[in-house]
Order: sequence, then structure tokens, then C-alpha cells
Amino acid sequence: MPVIWSGLFLTSACDDPAGKSPGPEAPCEPGTLDCKCDSGDCHEDGRCRQDICVAGVCGPTDGWTGWETNILGDANCVRVVGTLAYVAAGDSGLHIFDVADPTSPRREGGLDTPGLALRVTVLGGRAYVADSHSGMQIIDVSVPSAPVLLGTFAVQSSAFDVTVSGSTAVIADSNWGIETVDVTNPAVPVSLGSLTLPGHDHVPPIFTYAIALAGDLAFVAQATAGVRVISIADPRAPVLLTTIATQLAQDIVLAGSYGYVADGEGGLVVVDVASPAASHAVAHLATVGFASSVSWSDGRIALATDTAGVEVFDVADPVSPEPYGHLDTSGEASGVDLTDGYVFTVDGGGMTIASILEPAVPDARYATAGLAYDVFRGDAGVYVAGGTGGLHLLDVANPVLPVAIDTWNTQGTAQGVFVVGDLAYVADGVEGLQIISFADGVSLQWMGSIDTDGDAKQVEVSGSRAYVADGAGGLQIVDITDPETPALLGTVDTDYDVLDVTVSGHTAFLVGSALGLLTVDVTDPANPTTLSALPLGAFTRGVAYADNRVYVAFSGATVGQPSGVRIVDVAQPASPIILGTYETDGRAQNVVVSLGYLYVADGSGGLHVVEVRDPTQPWVVAEYPTTGFLWNVSVAGHFAFRASSVQGMEVTRVCGVP
Repeated sequence: MPVIWSGLFLTSACDDPAGKSPGPEAPCEPGTLDCKCDSGDCHEDGRCRQDICVAGVCGPTDGWTGWETNILGDANCVRVVGTLAYVAAGDSGLHIFDVADPTSPRREGGLDTPGLALRVTVLGGRAYVADSHSGMQIIDVSVPSAPVLLGTFAVQSSAFDVTVSGSTAVIADSNWGIETVDVTNPAVPVSLGSLTLPGHDHVPPIFTYAIALAGDLAFVAQATAGVRVISIADPRAPVLLTTIATQLAQDIVLAGSYGYVADGEGGLVVVDVASPAASHAVAHLATVGFASSVSWSDGRIALATDTAGVEVFDVADPVSPEPYGHLDTSGEASGVDLTDGYVFTVDGGGMTIASILEPAVPDARYATAGLAYDVFRGDAGVYVAGGTGGLHLLDVANPVLPVAIDTWNTQGTAQGVFVVGDLAYVADGVEGLQIISFADGVSLQWMGSIDTDGDAKQVEVSGSRAYVADGAGGLQIVDITDPETPALLGTVDTDYDVLDVTVSGHTAFLVGSALGLLTVDVTDPANPTTLSALPLGAFTRGVAYADNRVYVAFSGATVGQPSGVRIVDVAQPASPIILGTYETDGRAQNVVVSLGYLYVADGSGGLHVVEVRDPTQPWVVAEYPTTGFLWNVSVAGHFAFRASSVQGMEVTRVCGVP
């Protein structure tokens, strides 16, 4: 059995008149009379303040132990010093929380700033706030309940970050560079010097986002320019020493001889800074979302991303980061601080506090070279579509001890796989449909391929045809009678990308982004006919068919919108009817059906096993968390084989099902 993260996940919630612990379906509504507020956090009429709602129990659930607060404004950054958390919250300025008891965070005070509070650094009883176009705000926080503005420093453009060493503040000045400031007298901060960085005059400019200090060195995250290493030994004349190339540097934290960079779409980048002038990248780790903030504590890294919450990595060996855990947030995670075993995260509208317990441990795991997007249990074993790592075939005669048989480089990005006999049909991104044989029982061999019009995402085989969900290329129907020379039979053009397809008889069911559920008659593949188009009010991502029902995995177009599975009656394909919905806390990517149970790959929400014999009242049988991002799942007996982004293929023994 997997080791489940224990404890409660507590989130803002309102009192339940029946005396029961409210669940996620009963969120707190700031400003309402029944909101659970501590003394001092309510208006005189009893309503909650809109800038905080004290946590109430919403558990237990398998996952992290954690708590949430709501904050008025856009929470961009959190810094924890001692027992206080300081949050830079956009147009509502600085907020200060007492987190001595992380299970019950309490707002101590705050101060509205004139601009947009983007980041904050705290040192010696003062908070230094990067306040965008209003420059740097210096605030006395020695009395947290009554912070006082001490002074302001105007910048050339817009203050994105500020950090302080001794009496010198260093400001990341958006499209200008860096500025050094003497803050000995906070009421009258004095400019010492500045360094205009290359790229400031680009159109559009290359922004300077964040700064980390180590002695007389400043490491500056400068978007597409990478990380600048700057000497501030003489703060009146900063000197650029070198540049570390990265994809889109957003933030950096230093620990010993290494720096850890939140690199936007580039994920996590580890840089060796032992010799500052020769600093260089030593490791890259892809993430599911856009990495915007990073924090280090006790050999672990927490990385905030926009679509996948917070990823935690073990960096005991910095050149080989290992996934440790994951926290899904209700919004787009924009700032993170890791300290004393707790992850503090802000995600636009609030702060989440989570305790890091032991992560969920699958029964077995096989690491793939690329991201694992899909998995299929075939006769020869488990086939894994491993992205740029190609197609993997694993022997799972003993499911908890998977053994690699062979790997085939498919040239593209293997995103979907469907197996019939000894032939594997691979949706290979821009390389179209690839057909790989395991006929000799020893190694994988290429048989044939066909380039499709779009970006092949998924494939299903029925009879002598392969149906390819081809992204912007719609649905491609391919004749595979001769697998060495597959031929295009017909195409279904759509207004939106097709991400998945399933087929029953002569009917194909298509889903993808805002497509909803599209039902198509493919009796004549050269002239397919649309039977119905059912809007589902969300982005549709995966689809499965069983017994006149279609199960559609959906999640919102943006973070925080509903996610789950719609259950649709398609006994009359021209008139589909929604029977029920199962909602999830993650971001549902795909679904399979087996013996009346749904297995939902819920992205960061892990694997959900759901009983749907009564489609109007689906109920969850079991949940299995993941430390990665679950894209797909295949089931054989009591074992679920899971395709999990950074984790590769995971094997989980499923309980509570026939």
C-alpha cells in the first residue's frame, strides 16, 4: 500500500449550523455573517474583514497538512521571519501574519502602500517593499500590529524586488537594471550607484525580476537574459562579472555553492556559483507550469508554478534534484517561502501554509527520460509514452518490480499510445502517428508512420483504422491495414484543438479545450458527419466510453475553475444527455473506465477511483496522491499504472474495487 500523507487540509470555511466540519463545497465567503472570525478580525456588525478569514476544518483528506487565509489584493510574495509572515499583496500593500501556530494564522496588521507591493524583504525590524512604480517603501515593523512608513526611495522605472545586506539595499529596477541604496537613515535613503543591464533598451525590454545576495555579490534574475552575476564590493560602482544562460529567469535563491533559479517555462535550473565569475548551470528540471518563485530550506527546494501549485524537490545532491512532494493551490502560485518544515505559498488571493510530511510513495516507479504523458497495459507489458524520451516498454510480470525491456526514440514527442497485439500506435506530436512493433518479443522496431496535419496528442485504434486526436489538425482517420504504409482516409476539422478521442462502432467522440464533446459518425471515413456538439462549460481534456456512456475529463480554462468528470448518456449519439458530474480538487486530465469504476488522472490531484454504477451520484472509493502531475492511467486487475510528469511511470495497488 502507498504511504499516504496524513493529517488535515484546513481551508477558509464557514461555520456549519449542524455542527459538522464544512467541506470544500462550503467555502468561506468573506464579508458574510456566518464567516468564522477570531476576535479582532471582524467588523462591528459581525462580518469578517475581507482581508482575512480564519481557517476552519475542511478535512480529513489524503494530502498535505495545511491552512489557508484570504487576503484582499493580489498576493505576490511571502517572507517568513521568526513567527511572522510578511505578504506583499499588490494594491493592498503589506500584510503581516502571526504564524507562531501555523494551524491558526492570524493577521497582526498591515500597511497599504502607494503602488503595487510585489516583493518584500525583512531585516532588523524593517520591511523593505518593492512597490513597483512607487519604488522602495521602508516600513517599521517592530510593532507588527502597527507598522509605520519610515521612508521611500524612487527608482528609474519600477521596483520588482529588493534585498538588503547591512545598510545597503539592492533594488531590481524592472527594465533598467539594479540600484544600490544606503538605508542607514531609513527616512532619507541615499542612492549609492546603479548598473544598467544589457536588454533594458530592447523592445520589449528584458525585465529584471529578482535579486539574491551572497557577500559582495548580487545574482540577478533577468528573464531571457538569464542570471547576471554582479560584484557590489563597491556599491557605488557595481560591475557585471558574467551571465548564466537560462530560458526565462524569474527568481533565484542561494544555498552554499549553488543557486536555484525559477526559470519560468524552463522549470528549475541549478547553477554552480562556487567560482562567481565562472558560474554555470549544472542541472535543469522541467516543471508542469511556469516557475515564478523559489525558496530553499534544509536541503529542499520549493518552486511556485502557475498551473501546478508548488513543487518540492530534494536537493541533497544539487546536481540531481529529486521530486519530494507537491501542493496544489487554489490559484496561480506566485510566491513561496520554505522554512522549518512548512511551505508558505501565496497564489493571487490568499496564503496557504502546508506542513511537509512524508510524500506519497507508490508501490513502484520507473523513471523515464522525458515527461511521461501516457501509459497502456498491453500483452507484452506496459508501454509508456515518454515525451521526448520516446516509447518505453516495461516488463510488469511482477507489477511492483517493473523492468525495462526496450526503448524506441520516436523522433517527436510521444504523448499518447494505444496497443493492439504486438503493435504500438504512438501519437508523436509534430511527427504524427508512429507504428512500433514488438513482434520478435525482444526489441521494439519501427514499422511505419504518417505525418499528420497538426500535433498528434492521442490515438485510439478500432478495427483497421487509427483515430488520431491531432490538436489543431482536428481528427485524423488513418487506414492501418498495412502498418508499414498507413494512409489517411479522412479528417474532421474543428474550431478547437482535439486532445483526445474514443470510438464505439461507427461513432467517434472528440474532446479538447473549448470543444466540449463532439460526436461524429465515421461510417464513411472519407466523409465523417457531425452528429452533435455538447458544450460542457469547461476545457475538455480526456474521454472514455463504456456501455452507452461517455466520461469526459475536464478542468477550467484558468486556475481555480471546476475540474472533474462529466458523465454523458450517448445511447442516442445525436442527443447526448449529461447524467452527472464528479468534481476533483486537481486538474483532471484523463479518465479510464473498468468494471463500473472510473480512474481519474487528476493532474496534481493524483489518482481518484470513483464508483459510477449510479451515474447521477458518483462517489469516490479511494484517492492516491502523486508527487508529480498525473497525465493518464491504465488499469489491469488491482494495479493502476500511472503516467506522472517528472516521476515517470508509477504503479499503485488499488484497494476497494472488485
